[in-house]
Amino acid sequence: MNTQLRSFYFNNIYDVRVQIINSEPWFCLNDVCKALTVINSSDLLSKQLDKAG
Repeated sequence: MNTQLRSFYFNNIYDVRVQIINSEPWFCLNDVCKALTVINSSDLLSKQLDKAG
């Protein structure tokens, strides 16, 4: 498995970590929630996101 950690800045404010796994980007949910001003990332994960991707 080929993995690589990168980060970029969303709106030049928020550092969003991205891990490249098998040539596909996997975004850090906590970082994305901060950039989108989602308050409770745990709630979002358990109730709204598809666990299968």
